[in-house]
Amino acid sequence: MLCNYGEICSGCSSINEDYEKNYLNKKETILASLPNGLTTRTQFTDITFKNPKIRNRMDLTFIREGNQLNLGLYAKDHGGLVDIESCEALTPELNLFLRDLRKFLPPIKKGSLRIRIGPKNNRGLWLDFSNKDIQYLFEEKSWLNHISQIAKIEVGQRRKALDKIGDEFKLKKESLDYWFSSFTHEKEVPILSQIASFTQPSIEANKKMISYIETCLMSWPREGAIIEVGSGIGNFSIPLSSFTDSLSCLENDKWALKSLEKNLSAQNSNAKVINFDFNRLNDFQSPAKEWLLFLDPPRSGIREIGQLIASPRPPDRVIYVSCFPESFARDATVLMSQNYEIDNMAFVDQFPYTNHLELVAQFIKKDG
Repeated sequence: MLCNYGEICSGCSSINEDYEKNYLNKKETILASLPNGLTTRTQFTDITFKNPKIRNRMDLTFIREGNQLNLGLYAKDHGGLVDIESCEALTPELNLFLRDLRKFLPPIKKGSLRIRIGPKNNRGLWLDFSNKDIQYLFEEKSWLNHISQIAKIEVGQRRKALDKIGDEFKLKKESLDYWFSSFTHEKEVPILSQIASFTQPSIEANKKMISYIETCLMSWPREGAIIEVGSGIGNFSIPLSSFTDSLSCLENDKWALKSLEKNLSAQNSNAKVINFDFNRLNDFQSPAKEWLLFLDPPRSGIREIGQLIASPRPPDRVIYVSCFPESFARDATVLMSQNYEIDNMAFVDQFPYTNHLELVAQFIKKDG
């Protein structure tokens, strides 16, 4: 793989190196960081993408200095912004969107934005600009007139949708559209979210990750309960609901909750959505019957994981999806100290040619 920006861009920092070597180095580093307790029975699965063109969304920065405007990612040496005309990590559709965006960039000095391609090849653009710059663009009009013809737009931290009434642009309340896809038993399920919502970076990688999780659940009894902590917009909730008659989805982000409820309702799921404050884990009540704890935390992990499993009826299994191996290693140490062992683990290389590796691990509580 050869990238014109590989030597300077901080994105895919290893893109001009051998893929297999890069992947194995990441995997070995993670294994070395894990606590003793990976038994000889632990099964490992590699989910890899030698062709990196899998990303359906990307966050970019632009800076205008005089007549020069750079749109891209920061340099490895923190020496400024690398101007990127196309990116080897993006799907062809997202690269086309990037090229179209570059033809007519906003007439302001700097800003951050997210570009996204949905499952219906729909284009989304989230503008994280200052209020002053947004007001200027509303008055200037020409850039918004152009860009609103090629993409749906959300604006600011409040994620307001851009609307046009006559010749005037307005911001209306947040709106949902199909910006990502979940899967259940290989069937694609487009799901509602905002452009700015957190999702996995790649629909293709997400499909393989869900397929692995479903393999873990094949032996789970349907009468057993599943409690999902950190449900987000319902990406994992949808496949989880097909394995149990008792799914509880815990989430506290107000925007994610709206998407989560609508996405589960669209699947006629009987899952229970709970607005749960993760700072009050002392209020957590475990089921009285056999249950599985499904965790998909942020980078910080679940620091209070001991409280989640220290109940009169600890979970029989724990499935942990991690985007940050350091916090995973910390939380895995707690689980292993409470008589859990890693039965199987997948390494998901959804950021090929980088130092990042996603993990999915299933913990089983040992007898005794």
